[in-house]
Amino acid sequence: MTASKWLPALSALLISTGCGSETPDAGGKPRVLATTTMIAEAAQRVGGDCVEVRGLLPVGGDPHVYEPVPQDARAIVQSDLVLYNGFGLEAWLDRLIRNAGGERPIIIVAEGLTPIFGQYGNGKDPDPHLWGDARNFTRYVDNIHRALMTVAPECTDVLQSNADEYKAELQALDGWVRERVGTIPPAQRQLVTSHDAFEYYARAYGLNVLGTPIGVSTDEEASAQTVARLVDRVRQERVPALFLETTVNPRVIQRIAAETGARIGGSLYSDSLGPPDSGADTYVGMLVHNTRVIVNALGGSAGPFEHGGTTYTGGV
Repeated sequence: MTASKWLPALSALLISTGCGSETPDAGGKPRVLATTTMIAEAAQRVGGDCVEVRGLLPVGGDPHVYEPVPQDARAIVQSDLVLYNGFGLEAWLDRLIRNAGGERPIIIVAEGLTPIFGQYGNGKDPDPHLWGDARNFTRYVDNIHRALMTVAPECTDVLQSNADEYKAELQALDGWVRERVGTIPPAQRQLVTSHDAFEYYARAYGLNVLGTPIGVSTDEEASAQTVARLVDRVRQERVPALFLETTVNPRVIQRIAAETGARIGGSLYSDSLGPPDSGADTYVGMLVHNTRVIVNALGGSAGPFEHGGTTYTGGV
């Protein structure tokens, strides 16, 4: 099942009769618009100096509940290419593009991946957080690479080289995460976070998502029954640490920690990269941050990730 099923009004090339008054600058670099910070950073890594990349969401923005502003429609009108995650993450995007008008390629960067469905909440929605698994993000890079080739064909060699280099780093990162999670005592490989955003990460790297207060979207509200069940499970499994998320209200997790005696293991980046100089302001840095926080809080050991002469601490 592909991402396009979950946003059917958007196709590979969207054409609208309500064209805007502004158009891309044909004399400059191709303008690439990405919805999330993760996608924008990947597009910049692959595109390099061949394209101009802009992200719709700010650092710390929550794509589940984002409310577009007029400048966003203008950014779409001025773009040559739009990249988005799909699987319902950006439910607001369809209307925004229709309001902007014009025509441009609209690319689902998660295309070709098969979603799992939310384990918590209503259980009916596809889980859009596929980037939690570095192998999935490699597919994102492939799709971004192909999309950039259509708007910057003169940069074929550069784009190919950048994509290959990035994918090699992601492959090394995937192995590092797997190795570090493996240092957690098996009985303690239980993950409890603010919302159901880490199922792909957990399945890929050998953790179990014990439960979350809400499902795959942050626009849900935690019910008293759900919280009570989660409190019971945390006690039964003797979970040593719970984790906050930077884009989600910490109140419910803090309450569960207080009732169970589990400590707060730290804050994870789920739906947004970190701010500049945080150590989590790239996809690689974000995954390193999350892994080091999780592993060290659950009794394992995770130092920095090193690749190609670069040391990633994740800001930890």
